[in-house]
Amino acid sequence: EQIIVKPSLATFAQVRSWTVISKTRAWSNSLIGKKSHRFLEPYVNDKDRKGVVLKFRARTDTIQWGIALAKLHSRASMEVCNICNTGSRQTVEHVVMECKGMEQHRENMFARLREYMRQSPGSLSFQNFMKMDINQRFFLLLGKSTGSVQLDQTFDLSIRIFLKA
Repeated sequence: EQIIVKPSLATFAQVRSWTVISKTRAWSNSLIGKKSHRFLEPYVNDKDRKGVVLKFRARTDTIQWGIALAKLHSRASMEVCNICNTGSRQTVEHVVMECKGMEQHRENMFARLREYMRQSPGSLSFQNFMKMDINQRFFLLLGKSTGSVQLDQTFDLSIRIFLKA
């Protein structure tokens, strides 16, 4: 509840798991049945340090892009996206989901997801993913559970590659 009060943590509150850790989600048997928010998520233990840091910053809205820099330096002009120069505010959601300057990287990320979902049919098809509203897709990319550990790992890898682009 206290996290939701802070605007910078609103996305984190949406995507972080607040449930009890199940056997399929536990990366150690000692975690089964414990509250998930008290332990590191599996992506944090990855050797891809840069990707992990960028994903965490994206989830907590602390990535040093336009909006964050504008707040830091009290300059409204820094809020404008300097990647696409369309006049859009440079939020994490804009860069990941809409920015014209990141279109090729986004297409590559979606191609990875499409291929995985095609090879591993399960709870979510790529077509159903693309039919979701932009916020739902954004939250899944940043770590909201799909119900499939393998698909969640694919989303995790895909967004970290995208953020490092």
